[in-house]
Amino acid sequence: MRTSTFAPTVRGGRCFASLTVLLLLLPIGCQEAAPPAAPPAKAPALPKVESHSGTPVASNEVASDQPKSSSDAGQSHSLKQHIHFKDADGHRVFELKPEPDGAKLVGPDEKEMARYHVKDHTLKIKDAEDVVLGHIVRVDDHYKVEDPERKTVLFKLAAQGDGDWTVENGNQERLYRIKKRDYGYEIELPNDESVAKAKLKEGKHSLRNAQDVTLYSTKDHASTLGVACLGLEKINSLPIRLGLLLQMTIDERP
Repeated sequence: MRTSTFAPTVRGGRCFASLTVLLLLLPIGCQEAAPPAAPPAKAPALPKVESHSGTPVASNEVASDQPKSSSDAGQSHSLKQHIHFKDADGHRVFELKPEPDGAKLVGPDEKEMARYHVKDHTLKIKDAEDVVLGHIVRVDDHYKVEDPERKTVLFKLAAQGDGDWTVENGNQERLYRIKKRDYGYEIELPNDESVAKAKLKEGKHSLRNAQDVTLYSTKDHASTLGVACLGLEKINSLPIRLGLLLQMTIDERP
């Protein structure tokens, strides 16, 4: 009788298959958890700098009061449009004409009376013979009228918190107060005496005396505050008073 060897072989095959499955499953249960992914590297913090006001700002930000770029340095600004002034009878008395670096002042006969050169925030004033009469310098919210050599401050106009302006001489003595009004400005002496008014009505600027009589008027674009400066007769140079009007118009003072 022949002895069969098939059964043990099958049983051995089944054992081998079971062992193979066990070995395949064993790494799944024993495998260590993968280490967590490393967090993304943080961008390096921007170095801090201080603005002029002392407030820290990032180095790639520009503080509002930092100096402008070098391309803006020395940039000149000029009058954009003519400003014609007439007297109470409607006759032309003088005119400010735009120039590439400022403006020039001419009389009714087109004869040059003064020339203005603007650079940065400084206005140089010359007469028809090219003699320097003075300078007007804007610093923040005030204007200084300096002598031709720029050694002495002759007058100072300073903004006040309530919208008024004060006018002082070189000795810091009050000459005028330019008071903000609904119609424009009123000029008063230190004793509160009204001496002139600058009015804006329906696009027309006018300077009027204490009796409300028109002295000068224009329908051209101009600063009302600058028109008021024409009434500052203690600044006894008309080209300088018109220089104040010019600078304030360039500065877009209301």
